Amino acid sequence: MKEEYYYDESIDRDDLRDGANPIPKDQYKRFIYSLEEVSRDYPERNKVLINLQIGTGYRMQDLTPLTIGDIREALYYGSFLIQEQKQMKSWMTRMKNNPKSNSPKPAKRQVEIEPRSNLEKMLKSYVQGKKNSEYAFPSNGKFGYITAKSFSRILRKAGENIGLENISGHSGRKSYATWMYERTGNIAFVAKQIGHKNPETTLLYIGANKSDRKKAANIMSNMISFF
Repeated sequence: MKEEYYYDESIDRDDLRDGANPIPKDQYKRFIYSLEEVSRDYPERNKVLINLQIGTGYRMQDLTPLTIGDIREALYYGSFLIQEQKQMKSWMTRMKNNPKSNSPKPAKRQVEIEPRSNLEKMLKSYVQGKKNSEYAFPSNGKFGYITAKSFSRILRKAGENIGLENISGHSGRKSYATWMYERTGNIAFVAKQIGHKNPETTLLYIGANKSDRKKAANIMSNMISFF
């Protein structure tokens, strides 16, 4: 069976329930400083992990189990190629409910690493001197790597320390989508990159409808003449 990237309404609905806020672009540096300050044992790990999510848009649960070897392989080939857990779970549920379905198995999501970009430089520096078999984002917990849930708590604390609300493990992915839309203005393009079936979901996901309404009101309210 041919593998294709898997789009499903249930994935769209799940994303709308996450409740996280993106990291404001103008607060990004300050947030990273705060994250380093609350990261007593693993400041570099935490900084690289959130930046990797912002730079790729992957869900945190798909990034935390990566090994150093996985990152080196991505650097060698110029892209990450990750089987996203949410796509696979949704597809398996559909196949279980409808065994005769010809829905293709989800393909791995590919995200390119721009040569000589800040992301590439950061990752090359991070893997230097480490063994391929090591978890890229280690922890003293039972899994050997930091879980998405544990990292979410760290991000929340870093956000609260500088007055940012609802920052969590979803915030990097939401920042990826929000910043990309602000740069391109192309919601269909953004929706495709983050795996949404419906671009309207993406508009709601990043809060663009609300911000666009405010922008439209600001433009048009100041164009009328006052008598």
